[in-house]
Amino acid sequence: MSHCVCVCVLDCKTQRNEAGELSTDYLIKWQGLPYSCCTEEDGLLIDRLFPKAVDEYNCRLRSACTPNKLCRVGFRTKYTIYRQ
Repeated sequence: MSHCVCVCVLDCKTQRNEAGELSTDYLIKWQGLPYSCCTEEDGLLIDRLFPKAVDEYNCRLRSACTPNKLCRVGFRTKYTIYRQ
């Protein structure tokens, strides 16, 4: 049952549940399954069962070297003509 092992956390989403409390859901890549079979799982469950995968995800988000979902995409600096 290798498809029950979390390979990595790909994304997270924070939203309010029915009780009005903030809850986090994680998009999980499962071992032995393609990326098309990734599932969105409850944050409390994933925090408890796979804390290492959540820590690695948070580390990737904080990394200054690795692009993440907070990076500006499609932004290009304005160039000016250089004349001597």
